[in-house]
Amino acid sequence: MKKVCNFAASTDNHMTRLLKKTISPLFLACILLTLLSCTKETPANPVEAVPPGATQVSVIDLKGLASANGATPIAADGKLTPAAEEAFGMLLPPDLLRPLAAVLSIGDKGVDPSQAVLFTTPKGYDGIILKTTSRELLAESLLPYRDESADFGEYDAYTTGKRLIALSDNLCVIAPDAATVKTVGQRKGGHLISEMVGVKEFLSSPDQTIRSARRASDLFGSKMEGLWLCLGVKINESTISARLSAMQPDGVQDSIGTRIAGKIDPDILSFIPEGTSLVIASGLQEDATKLFGIEDLVKNYFPGEIVMSKTGTTLWYARPAGTITEDNLLSPQVWNFAGALQMPQEEGDMAVRNLQTRNKGLGRFDPSTGCYTLTEGEASVSYGYVDGYFLQSANGPVTFGNSNPFTQDFRGARLAAIIDIPSGSSLRTATGLPCGASLTLKVTDTNIHAKLSLYGNSRPALSTVDAIPLLHNLLPYLTGTR
Repeated sequence: MKKVCNFAASTDNHMTRLLKKTISPLFLACILLTLLSCTKETPANPVEAVPPGATQVSVIDLKGLASANGATPIAADGKLTPAAEEAFGMLLPPDLLRPLAAVLSIGDKGVDPSQAVLFTTPKGYDGIILKTTSRELLAESLLPYRDESADFGEYDAYTTGKRLIALSDNLCVIAPDAATVKTVGQRKGGHLISEMVGVKEFLSSPDQTIRSARRASDLFGSKMEGLWLCLGVKINESTISARLSAMQPDGVQDSIGTRIAGKIDPDILSFIPEGTSLVIASGLQEDATKLFGIEDLVKNYFPGEIVMSKTGTTLWYARPAGTITEDNLLSPQVWNFAGALQMPQEEGDMAVRNLQTRNKGLGRFDPSTGCYTLTEGEASVSYGYVDGYFLQSANGPVTFGNSNPFTQDFRGARLAAIIDIPSGSSLRTATGLPCGASLTLKVTDTNIHAKLSLYGNSRPALSTVDAIPLLHNLLPYLTGTR
């Protein structure tokens, strides 16, 4: 019996040693395979590689942006051309521009500049992701910035200024630190752009020079929770146009225009005279105007009583009523201001009576306009109720039945604003513009459109905008890149 037990024990020990020799390698191989299967596979598409939790993502066609500013090619003699550097500098802060210039020092031979993806992490850090087209050529050009001690994973590290450049076979990442780079391509965490089909499709579209997406709740609070504001900007030599929409992550569009205002009554166009430089019309009603600051803005310059239509359309316009100079540009005396508020006749008649009482009955009725006019020195104020609208104006009466070129701008709009500054006008000289310009803004049911057009200009639109103090921060403000 003892021998049998010894034999059994010996057999058990032998089997244990055999199993250890056999299973251990298999077990380790299984663990290794499991770990490999859990390791992230860095996407080739930079948009899909945006780290989780990103609060804003902007995709810039750097090649198209530079070309619109007259820069062809992007780089020459191992550095960015001046026109390309100017174009990129309009959007990017200096700490990102410097490493980007190093990456693009050989132009498009190392990375694809048509899809530079800017992202902002939940902690407020900014980074750029570009698709690598030749790791070897890019590595050679970045050799002066090599930092082997900072290498990690699939990335080789390069350091310039306060930024880290991480280079792999698929991606080139510019980030503040290695921790940020390690989040690139991760598939876990909230707000994954790679899983937002609609937002990802918008950002990947090549139609616009700049595409930017940010969480709507960051700007408008919980009332727009779950929506993303998607802005596309197209730039060419003479125009800069933008279109903003709000969408669910899956691409279903929100009726952002209906959140802002009712539709504009097209009849109000007949109150706008020729030669008008500024027009604002909207279906904004009552307290909604305070959200956008329009009421306060007009109160600063319009001498009459400013109120909004409670149930309909409101119009304000301004046109020169004298020679405009740099010194009197903001003086009400040289402008014909007018406002038209859609309201029921009973309320309109009451408003006229109240103004007549306030002015001690001195306003004289003009049957040709249907308004009362009060003159004091060189200034005049008119008011009246005509065709469903309560009218107020300074330095010139409001007339009905005018023709103007604004029909297309107002069609289907809920809010429209037009600023027009002709090339040969004193207004252009007074504002310091190098050429004529027009800016239009139009809010429809699902989109907000804006377009800046420059005419009679010898320089590209981008360069011109950058040189005008009032417009210098327009693009980075719109895109949120700086």
